[in-house]
Amino acid sequence: MHENNRINKTQNMIIILNAVIGIEILTFPNVLASTMKTSGWITLLIAGLISMILTVMVTKIALKYSDETIVEFGKELVPAFILKIICILYFIAFTVKTGAALRSLIEVVRIFLLPRTPPQIVGVIMIIAIAHLARSGIESMGRMYMIITMVIIIPTLFIGIVLITQINFMNYLPAFRFSFKDLMTSLKEMPVNFSGFELIFLFTVYIKNDKKGLLKYNVFAMLIVTVFYISTYVIILGKQGVAMLSRQLVPTMAAMISIDIPNAFIENLDGIMMAIWILLIFSSLTTFLFGGSVILSKMFKSKDSKAFVIPCIVIAYIIASIPQNYDQIIKFRLLILNRIEIVTTVIIPILLFFIYLYKNRKEVKSSE
Repeated sequence: MHENNRINKTQNMIIILNAVIGIEILTFPNVLASTMKTSGWITLLIAGLISMILTVMVTKIALKYSDETIVEFGKELVPAFILKIICILYFIAFTVKTGAALRSLIEVVRIFLLPRTPPQIVGVIMIIAIAHLARSGIESMGRMYMIITMVIIIPTLFIGIVLITQINFMNYLPAFRFSFKDLMTSLKEMPVNFSGFELIFLFTVYIKNDKKGLLKYNVFAMLIVTVFYISTYVIILGKQGVAMLSRQLVPTMAAMISIDIPNAFIENLDGIMMAIWILLIFSSLTTFLFGGSVILSKMFKSKDSKAFVIPCIVIAYIIASIPQNYDQIIKFRLLILNRIEIVTTVIIPILLFFIYLYKNRKEVKSSE
């Protein structure tokens, strides 16, 4: 591992944070309002707690084999042919996520910013940008994400405060009117919103020698994600109401457009929100693209992942070309990507963790 391709624990946390919070921030209030009505925050809380538990599992395994990625240490846990299936599934998940996010970016920019610009031009410009950063290595990504995070914090807080002042508390009523079936249905749709922590399987090897406390950093990243999601849902719900959230495909952006601040020095908050979202999705796209290239490079036993960025982005662009409109993009994410994410973010980590525990106990007994 080259020393100039290393990151510290804080950068690793920021990378995970930016990977998770990306495409879904515009749409998840619609999904929750359609099933859980005013109680969508409960789904987010439960899903967030589950994601933190899964993050603990993934981190403990990664720390056990901290000098290797899952492609390499996986052979210590499962047979070779099963490991290949797992690696292929992660590659598919990362590439499909990249393609879905890329198409969402193209469509949202076309609808809200550049209606007359051919979507192919927007796509090509974004591809060039994310491919360049992914090929620059994880250290460059870590530094860029630190800058992006610092840039968006103040505008995000400002937008949140403005929205809070326009909340109608009657929109939170009636409260707690949902069935167990509604809760389970909404939870099934959450993996796509919280996916990204599984990248720990790949990125732990890049962290500088001192990995003490890494577990706290990773869990804290998912805690921030959970708090951010809950805050966003509660604020947007208070501003728009359940009926509007259920009808709007991108309720977060719709809430920005509906804000009216008379005589304010900034009137178009939707432009600020769009800029924030583009930075977030840029980070998410680059991270998953880099993750897919790392898996391919390790599977082909290559020491450099740069050469595999281009094949990954080509596949992602082909996937991005499948949906014909934004409605199809949402269905694509919920029906296809979400099912893949259930396997890669829930089933595989749990299975590997129990195998890890079994082998650990076996090692302890044999040493005694």
